[in-house]
Amino acid sequence: MDLTAFERAREGRDVSGRDLSDIPRYPGSRRIFFRRDRRGSVGIYSLAYLCEGRREPPRTVINFMREGMRKKGWYLASEAGMPPVMLFVKGNGANLSSAEIFFGSSVKGESIIYVVVQSGS
Repeated sequence: MDLTAFERAREGRDVSGRDLSDIPRYPGSRRIFFRRDRRGSVGIYSLAYLCEGRREPPRTVINFMREGMRKKGWYLASEAGMPPVMLFVKGNGANLSSAEIFFGSSVKGESIIYVVVQSGS
């Protein structure tokens, strides 16, 4: 029997879904949201991670994601605001992918990382 997302969250486990191999995962974070959609030939993945029990400075989490994306071959196309919204691109033509990453925090001050990836077929 599979646990509901609420039960998994209460137990401190990742919600159902999967990590994306070309998106870095912050060490010790927990996946609290996963959704996969398709619009025509475009796959859309939405994920959220909670840096549970860690009060890392937001800049540390932001820098980890920026550098991790670069190491996985993504190009930072745009960054704005504080905390920033970062837009990365990878590939070209029909194989173009984009990843939007933005940041928030829980009521306990823990960092939350939101990721939305769109990729062609």
